[in-house]
Amino acid sequence: MLRSGFTIQTYQQLFPEMNGSGSESFNPTAIVSSVELPDGRHYYFKYNSYGEVARVELPTGGAIEYDYAAGLRSGAASGSYGGGGAYTTSRFIAAWLRSASTKTASPRSMNRR
Repeated sequence: MLRSGFTIQTYQQLFPEMNGSGSESFNPTAIVSSVELPDGRHYYFKYNSYGEVARVELPTGGAIEYDYAAGLRSGAASGSYGGGGAYTTSRFIAAWLRSASTKTASPRSMNRR
């Protein structure tokens, strides 16, 4: 259920700045892959390596893709900061609406903490 271009990674690969991050893979299994509407149409969900929604395929044929980056101007690429065993993650979301009929993309952005 990963979006094209993403792979399952270890905690150490995802959060290298966190001392003691494990070498086991981060592979969440309790995620939503699709939602069926009463009329039989579906929304399909794809995720990135962090388990964040990276693509929503719409029943109309279009899609919304989400790309994330660290929510801090300086710091780790994962968005994690802190120390002493306590870390916080701040990520930035940029959404792109892709239309199946026009093949165009328009940027939308918002912040999440």
